[in-house]
Amino acid sequence: MDAFVIALMIPASLAQMMAGAAKATFIPAYLRLREGATPRDAEALFGSASVLLLLLLALATLLVGFLGLPLLDLLGVEVPRRPDLLASLFTILLALIVLAGVHGLWAAHAEASGRFFAPAMSRAAVPLGGLLFLALLADSWGIEALAVGTVVGTFVQLGALGWSLRHRGVQLRPRWRGMTPALRTIVSQYWRVFGGSAILATTLVVDKGMATSLGEGAVSSLSYGQRAIGFALSIGGVAIGTVALPFASKLIARGEFDRLAKTIKVFLALTALAGIPTVALLIVGSEPLVRLLFERGAFTSDDTVHVALVQSMYALQIPFYLAGIFFARVISAFQHNQYLLYINVFSVGANVGFNLLFMGTMGAAGLALSTSVVYLLASVINGIVAARLLSQARQRSQMTSRDSRSRQRRG
Repeated sequence: MDAFVIALMIPASLAQMMAGAAKATFIPAYLRLREGATPRDAEALFGSASVLLLLLLALATLLVGFLGLPLLDLLGVEVPRRPDLLASLFTILLALIVLAGVHGLWAAHAEASGRFFAPAMSRAAVPLGGLLFLALLADSWGIEALAVGTVVGTFVQLGALGWSLRHRGVQLRPRWRGMTPALRTIVSQYWRVFGGSAILATTLVVDKGMATSLGEGAVSSLSYGQRAIGFALSIGGVAIGTVALPFASKLIARGEFDRLAKTIKVFLALTALAGIPTVALLIVGSEPLVRLLFERGAFTSDDTVHVALVQSMYALQIPFYLAGIFFARVISAFQHNQYLLYINVFSVGANVGFNLLFMGTMGAAGLALSTSVVYLLASVINGIVAARLLSQARQRSQMTSRDSRSRQRRG
């Protein structure tokens, strides 16, 4: 199982970042064409983007295949006792990069059309495939059954979503239609989103690395304290991010900036109303929750006290994390992802600084508090940038309207 988890690290993380970058850049460009006077060009953009993404995914798979295992060693990942098993699992799981990457683009097309059920439900095939193969073939294949089942489940996930899109008449076959201005925008924005995601992902490695200097149990306390909060954030963050991007992109494409401004205000109010009581409840009930989830066997009551404090500090980030996700999707909808790259670079640096500030007096809980403070700052900066982009867009829209009325009067 150790070998499987280590082998999954790079292919799964890379596929997730590439699929996320494809969504963040494709949906706004696609909707600007579809909501304008050229809906046929929107489907042509999908075909051309599919060609480029497939080439990029194939190149990434080859590079990871050659460099992946040495990269694990460079990152200091402890290789399990059977390196041959790790290499075998790693080779099997390389297929996830292409399969999950294409699923990200297809899901972007579905979500841009307001269809969220098929992409969401198709993802259930991945864990089900792993469990099914493990149950049927574990005795003969060992842990490789889980790797093959994960790949097969990902293939089924892609096939289910593809069937849904084809049923609605979407042409899935990649077709090159040339390097249009919209495609150039996707390419330029893609690297900014991907780079920002890769930079931000280093914070987990940094936190765990700095936790090792705090002595025995610090890394485990971080891991246990983050589990319940991470579970809640993953559900809320994915839900908000999935819906917010196509919604904001459509409003921007239609020039409905007043409606977008009103939506932002309502979202912030709901986040405050739901987030603040949730944080208070988690802080007050942190020890009972940790005791219920983990206190058994070698996990003692002393461990509960330490982990509960870490969990409380992580809980502080909830409203800021969700608000930051929403604002980031608005920024992506305006196709200004360079700001997200800059903010992520700032967040990584701030995370290290606040880690050093808090860990000396609070230990592992200080690292968790640092994470919450960084998300607070990032959400405020994201909000300021989103508000500025919205204000500029409204001003341009008003100027265009005035110029149009002036031309009509002169005519």
